[in-house]
Amino acid sequence: MARSKEPFFWALFAAGGAVAAFALPVLIFLTGMSPWVNWPTADGALAYERLRPLVHHWAVRAALFVVLFTTLFHCAHRLKFTIPSLLRVHAKTAFGAFFYLAASAGTAFAAWVLWRI
Repeated sequence: MARSKEPFFWALFAAGGAVAAFALPVLIFLTGMSPWVNWPTADGALAYERLRPLVHHWAVRAALFVVLFTTLFHCAHRLKFTIPSLLRVHAKTAFGAFFYLAASAGTAFAAWVLWRI
C-alpha cells in the first residue's frame, strides 16, 4: 500500500490555522493599527523607521518566515478543497498542485525578501 502525503498537508493546515489565529492579529495591530492610535509612544508609534532595525534581527525574520510559510500553506490547503466544491468539479489533485505550487512560490519569495532585508 502506498503511503499518503495527505497527513503532512493536514499538519501544515493545522499549523497555519493556529499561527494565523494567534500571530496575524498581533502583527496587523503592531504594524498597521498602532500608528493610528499613537501607541506605544506619541511620536508616531511603530513607524517604518522604528520597525526597520527590529526586522534586521535574525529571530524576527525567522518568525516572520514561519508566519508566512504556515499561513500560505493553510490557505493553499483550504482552497484545494473549497474551489473544486464551489465549481462542482472533481479535480482536487490539479487544484491542489496549483495551490501548493503557488504557496511554495510565495514562500520562496518571502524567503528572498527576508534574506535581502
